[in-house]
Amino acid sequence: MNLKIILLLIFIWPKNLSAQYEMKGTLSNNERNTVISELSKLSNTEIDTLKTIVINFYLSPDENPNGTCIDHYTSDWKYIKFFKKKKSKAMQFFITEKNYHYKKPFVKEDTNNVIKNLLFTDAKQCGNYIIIKPDGKFLKRLSEYRQFDIPDIIKKM
Repeated sequence: MNLKIILLLIFIWPKNLSAQYEMKGTLSNNERNTVISELSKLSNTEIDTLKTIVINFYLSPDENPNGTCIDHYTSDWKYIKFFKKKKSKAMQFFITEKNYHYKKPFVKEDTNNVIKNLLFTDAKQCGNYIIIKPDGKFLKRLSEYRQFDIPDIIKKM
């Protein structure tokens, strides 16, 4: 292959293939309050409105012959421990779509479809997440992702 074609491919090829599934924006106060209220109901937890909220959202898998993506994401205890620290400035939630009952007790079902309808109408298989700052600014990624990057992303936002 000649050098010009290789250079052209380098410049036009996406730097990060997952970038096509990344969105940034700002939730209104009403939207953020709705999310907080619903997460509080689903998790039976009081939400600190001064903390960043991270929601990992999962669709029901079409099939799961050797396990599913949610199995991987919900078993990374080092990641989960990051959010359980007393000094953590973020709260973590694992949420599944309505009628998808997952076996781990800390994974909650979006029983009223509020989270899906407000944040994840465009969700993909194998995991999605959104990071919502106290001022409503958010970063959302759809489809598979590197979970261990999330703490650094929170710090940089």
